[in-house]
Amino acid sequence: MQNWQQGDISSNGIRIHYYRRGGVDKPFLIVAHGLTDNGLCWTRVAEALMSEFDVVMVDVRSHDLSGAGPPDVGSLAADLAALVARLELGGLAR
Repeated sequence: MQNWQQGDISSNGIRIHYYRRGGVDKPFLIVAHGLTDNGLCWTRVAEALMSEFDVVMVDVRSHDLSGAGPPDVGSLAADLAALVARLELGGLAR
């Protein structure tokens, strides 16, 4: 996990924590864990893919370093959409 960037964004008032590595000049790949894990469960996969992708591992709401909130599918999807927007992952400049 050396040299991984990490930070937080806000989605509907909930803090969403993420880890990122790979470089902004590459296509992005967001990995999200299931209901009983955290974003770091993807570390080995992310390390294998970071030479080709800008890998973002997210702690979904109510897990690890993210804030608490209802874990319904709509909220989780909105959190991932907010992550894409705040990190400017979907920009046409790429």
